[in-house]
Formats: sequence, C-alpha cells, structure tokens
Amino acid sequence: MKAILLTAVLLFHADASGQVNSFSDRQKSVSVGVRPEIKNIFNSIEKGVASGSIPSFSTHFAPQVFVNISGQNEGYFSANQTVAVLQNYLMTLRPVSFSFSRFQEKGENPYATGRLMYVSKGSQESVQVYVSLALHDSKWVISQFNVY
Repeated sequence: MKAILLTAVLLFHADASGQVNSFSDRQKSVSVGVRPEIKNIFNSIEKGVASGSIPSFSTHFAPQVFVNISGQNEGYFSANQTVAVLQNYLMTLRPVSFSFSRFQEKGENPYATGRLMYVSKGSQESVQVYVSLALHDSKWVISQFNVY
C-alpha cells in the first residue's frame, strides 16, 4: 500500500512539474480584459508562498484579512497579524513549490487557488490555497487567505 501511495505521489509530482506553473506564464496568452494590478498581486503571492516569504507580498493585504488555516487559525486579522500568522505557518513547512491553477480575475472579488507542495517528515505533501481580492480605497487588496 505504501509503495502504491508513494508511486502515485511521485507520478503526480512528475506530472505537475511538467506543467506551466506560473500565473504570469498562463496569462501571457490572454490580453483582453486582463487587469495588470490583479495579475501582479497573484504573481507576487505565488513567488512569496513558494519561497516561504509572506512579507514579500504583505503590502497587498487589506486592513482586515479573513484567514483560515485548517485546524489552526480562523478569523479576521489585521494586515500585520496576517503576516505573522502566515509566516509562522509556513515556517512549519518546507515549501517545495506553489502555483495557482485556477483563477477568476473578473468581477468584484477576483480569486485564485492552487496547490502548495511541501516536505513533511521526509515525504511530500500538499495543501490547497485559496486567495481572494477586494477593492479597498480604489486599490485591489488581499481580503481572504485560506489553506485547506
């Protein structure tokens, strides 16, 4: 059973590594209706989460962010508290890769979701990350950050 599970994880990882992993790479072919400010925020989130550096995109947090880290934290946090909560969470993981696989940048609340791959106790695991944006003072900001 362990061998089958390990094989499935390795195949999934090999398949995922062959795909285009960057939000910006997927967006290059889309030119109509692309909002550059939203694209830039999602790009910075991808890079920051993949490297474990929440401060690298913390300027995009809303004054109050709803954070839900399954089994750990849930609630509204200030931008500074959100940085601390997410940074502490990522310190417990060793991120291997992160990329958004689905996104919706139209409408009032653009969002993106993707898999964060990390190493835990010698094996590769993953969690789903969901991020949504909202307009605040005529500026797009991160209003929700969920990890399942």
